Amino acid sequence: MALLSCAGGESTDPTADSAACPQPAPTWESFGNAFMGQWCRSCHTSSLTGADRNGAPADINFDTEAEVMALADIVVSQAANVPGGGPSDADLRLLSAWLQGCP
Repeated sequence: MALLSCAGGESTDPTADSAACPQPAPTWESFGNAFMGQWCRSCHTSSLTGADRNGAPADINFDTEAEVMALADIVVSQAANVPGGGPSDADLRLLSAWLQGCP
């Protein structure tokens, strides 16, 4: 599964042009943690169990940067399909840039 390129299109090229990456580059502290809190942790957090997870698998949590990075491809593909609406295209581009480690 390809990550979205920093410029917003799909890319399978890991050497995609980094000039299109936002500056300053998004980080866990400046973007990722808040994004996960707003869009993902209402279901994907270790502090929720059973029905409170709304069907999210118990072993998929996004409490830490390491947990998110371990599932980066899945995060990108699913972030565009958040039930009840989802992040803006601009936020999805930032998400992809962050997960790709844009400089």
